[in-house]
Amino acid sequence: ADGAKPSVKTSSKPVACRKCNKEIPSGMPFYEVDHAPKCRECCIADNFKPAAQTSSRPVPCKKCHKDIPAGTPFY
Repeated sequence: ADGAKPSVKTSSKPVACRKCNKEIPSGMPFYEVDHAPKCRECCIADNFKPAAQTSSRPVPCKKCHKDIPAGTPFY
């Protein structure tokens, strides 16, 4: 990775992350890196800093499990 900015995409059908092969459900944002889909976790693992996202429902923080309220930007 040469610091390419991953672009956020959504797909009308499920796509598999190229790195971990986890299925990214249809309608879920994923990152496109070098024209290949990657899930957010793999982008973070690869040191991409994904842009802030918002969710229409509360999401738990991966690290501390605190709930991030709906509509609040998170990383």
